[in-house]
Amino acid sequence: MLKFDNTHTHLNGKVSSQSGLSIGKNAFLGFLVLPIMLFSGCVKTIDCDVEDSHAHLYKSKDSFSMYRLGEKEYSDLSGEYKRCPEYIHVDEREAAIIEFECKNTLFRIQNNLEQINDITEKHKTVKEYRYKYEWTQSYMDNYEIGGQTYSNMVYIDHTDYAWTLDPKHEGLTGESRDVCYVYTGYKIVTNEDGKITIEESEPYDSIEELQNDGYTHIKKDFYKKVLVNDKNIEPDYESKPDPSLSEIKENSKSR
Repeated sequence: MLKFDNTHTHLNGKVSSQSGLSIGKNAFLGFLVLPIMLFSGCVKTIDCDVEDSHAHLYKSKDSFSMYRLGEKEYSDLSGEYKRCPEYIHVDEREAAIIEFECKNTLFRIQNNLEQINDITEKHKTVKEYRYKYEWTQSYMDNYEIGGQTYSNMVYIDHTDYAWTLDPKHEGLTGESRDVCYVYTGYKIVTNEDGKITIEESEPYDSIEELQNDGYTHIKKDFYKKVLVNDKNIEPDYESKPDPSLSEIKENSKSR
């Protein structure tokens, strides 16, 4: 749990114990040594009164958060991640994990449950219906005969298909399908050589199931829509034509 004081928020315990990361006994030897300045105080872009080596929580504009090293108000020039008062103490191994998370844009599920729930609560299994529609493409055909320019409007009829949630939509073909959402998670593990690696999950039906199987992280694109009867297939929506295709086109030529 986070404990708040007037200036910072300290998360008791170490990163590895709080996030469920798997760290081997010999993993320390394999980590890259980070700059000394990370462990001798703050890189002070803004004031910080924490003397020990630590990492602050940074939150992005879309409310996802992750730990980062240093004291800059924003994590980079894009200004996507802003520093928050909350922090955790880190040692060299834990700092390496945080660096790995940042490099791979991995978010800890446990730290972002509220934001994840806001997204997933809108995900429902639904039935979609295929329908047929017709549209007309038009363009101006310009041509010359004996030095005179003539114009003729050309119309081309098209028949295409799309999908809808409306079971009474005009032009239904009688075809339907069930679609749902699945979720991908990640584990941060350390191999026998002490190198930090990432393990991606197969698609899961829920975030809770990911956590139960030890997947502790997600990426921003952690979900996708798939067919219920084959969750390896994403539905093709046979999207409607670009509106510009039905506008008048000028196609000049000589005859």
